[in-house]
Amino acid sequence: LQAEETFDEEDIEECINLLGEREQRTIADRESVQLNRIVTKQFKAIEDERVVSFNQDDAVISGPNTSGKTSLVESIRFNLLGRHHPNHQRITLVDPVTEGYDSLYTDGFWKVNGDVYHIHRELSKEGQGYAAHDRPKLRENPDGREVSLAARDEQRDVSELICLWPYEARDFGRYNMFSLFFLDSE
Repeated sequence: LQAEETFDEEDIEECINLLGEREQRTIADRESVQLNRIVTKQFKAIEDERVVSFNQDDAVISGPNTSGKTSLVESIRFNLLGRHHPNHQRITLVDPVTEGYDSLYTDGFWKVNGDVYHIHRELSKEGQGYAAHDRPKLRENPDGREVSLAARDEQRDVSELICLWPYEARDFGRYNMFSLFFLDSE
């Protein structure tokens, strides 16, 4: 607006409607993306395979110090987002493989708009670093068979599935958006 222009109630209402229409295309409602189960092995403090099932209600993760609470949340993040964002290298999952092991994996079973999806990720140590094997394998309606890693999917496929892609495309940080899964206000 120029200094001499005014912004009346009708203009304000038009802006609110335009913003609302645009955001409706990018925001998933609470029930559209849900974690049903996460399977994690050799991820930070989680040495043996740990299976955590979630129901439709809110979940609270509790336990004594060093029991794997933070590792579980980070394994969920890894399952959805991988180890790091290529444009934001400062946000990287540091030393995720349990000490004494060479690899880790996560299997997330997600319900998205009523359909079930399986996201599988693995990561292997390679010398002092990690092999670039954290690309996801995404399957709709998993049938329990072994996961073939021959043709892996791209992170964008996962981000589109869970409704993060419109935000990532606008350069919002993937890991900042992840917090919405845990800080959901009614």
